[in-house]
Amino acid sequence: MAIERSGDAVSLNSVSSIPYDQHQPLKQQLSAALSPFAKSTCNVSIVLSQHMYHMVQVDKPEMAEEDITTALPWTLGELVPYDSSNMVLDYVDYPVKSRSGGQKINVFAAERSSLAAVAASMAKKKDKQLTHIHTKRG
Repeated sequence: MAIERSGDAVSLNSVSSIPYDQHQPLKQQLSAALSPFAKSTCNVSIVLSQHMYHMVQVDKPEMAEEDITTALPWTLGELVPYDSSNMVLDYVDYPVKSRSGGQKINVFAAERSSLAAVAASMAKKKDKQLTHIHTKRG
């Protein structure tokens, strides 16, 4: 999506969305999605297809909040198809406690190497800045 600003006025210029194709290199798909903006300087926000990440619900580890993300790769174990050294993740607290009274969290995990390739590809584009990577809902 390209948004133009002129003074206080903001207008939508164009939008680019390309469905994820697991048979095509991600770098190639990213270039195709950005081609309509070849002559523009812009910020880029990427939304990961549901095929590119896993969301699992687990018991919230009983430890300091700042240590949870570090512990999660080993907590996830067999629940995601990524090796603990090749995983990037984040979590959100699940709003409802379990019947046993324990707190649950929803963990979003993705393959570090594929996201690193996207970030490296974006870093080479002088007029494009990667600002966010999101997960697709629903």
